[in-house]
Amino acid sequence: MSRLREFLNRKKVVVMIAYGGVGEFLFQLDLAKRFEDVGITPIILAKGKYRFFNDILKEVESERICLGNGQGWRYFAYMPLVWGLSIFRQVIIVNSFNSLYYRLPTRMFYGISKLFTARVIVCKHKEENLPYEQIIYKDEMVWERNSRIIEYITGKHFDKTFPVLKFKSSAKGDEKYIHIHPVGSILKKSYPVKKLIEVVNELQKDNKVVITLTPSEEKWYVTDELRNFVENSTNVEMVIKYFSIKEIVSLISNAQVFCTVNTGLLWLSLMIGQKVVVCDYFTDYEWNPKYYNNVVRLSHDFDKEGNGLHHVEKEHEDGTYFESMYLVTPNEVYEAISKIIK
Repeated sequence: MSRLREFLNRKKVVVMIAYGGVGEFLFQLDLAKRFEDVGITPIILAKGKYRFFNDILKEVESERICLGNGQGWRYFAYMPLVWGLSIFRQVIIVNSFNSLYYRLPTRMFYGISKLFTARVIVCKHKEENLPYEQIIYKDEMVWERNSRIIEYITGKHFDKTFPVLKFKSSAKGDEKYIHIHPVGSILKKSYPVKKLIEVVNELQKDNKVVITLTPSEEKWYVTDELRNFVENSTNVEMVIKYFSIKEIVSLISNAQVFCTVNTGLLWLSLMIGQKVVVCDYFTDYEWNPKYYNNVVRLSHDFDKEGNGLHHVEKEHEDGTYFESMYLVTPNEVYEAISKIIK
């Protein structure tokens, strides 16, 4: 209720739609925090993963960000509320993810909102003939882009080219361990099991290693070979469960180093400020972790002939993977982690 009262007292309101995974939501949450810092109340309508997104919001340092459950029919229920709000408040709708604009319900939402005097801003990679204001993405980090969106709306310089979103402090533990989350959303975005075993086998000689997975990831990633390896290792723990955001933040922040692939937890660890080793496939500039100081990025972006391996998939005996990440050797991962913890 305190957030609702604060919301009603603000003259400017920005509405965003969260559609996508954890990484995308964190980027939008960072943008929402910037709006909050300049006196604009942010409302995020979550079209997916509302419960998990709400748990994330509870763990960040924020007092005015509002999150609404926009899943299914609820999305349509919020539309007239935003239209009505536009009559009494200055409402700004920001489409910060280019692909969302092309969905018919969202275009209808924007069109009618504009009739109710709402200001609609669409962020895109290239300019098109649209009936709305447009912000064109440049070759810039997502934090720079978020700052530029704030500057465009407020007219004030916002010199923060780093994450402004802060997570609440978690209790510090005494145990030393290396945390590895080896999976992305699907197998081809994950680090191969056989290579993972090689890495962990070397690391466990002098360190405790904690591997985390969810039960759904276990079904398509964990092999009998990996299970047997963990069972016969005294310094390796594989934790398989649906983690709360509080649990995963604590696990990542208390580790000596976090090793993962290009997934939402990568961006979570970046915001926490943890040291990270990422086995990556080539990505666009604003998503690319090699531009951040606390991240060691491992990827073979080009083959021996100099041909780019951007999103190139290749079939191997242990499955189909993005080649740029598959070519990262266990020794490269081991050396990168060892350099950090020494």
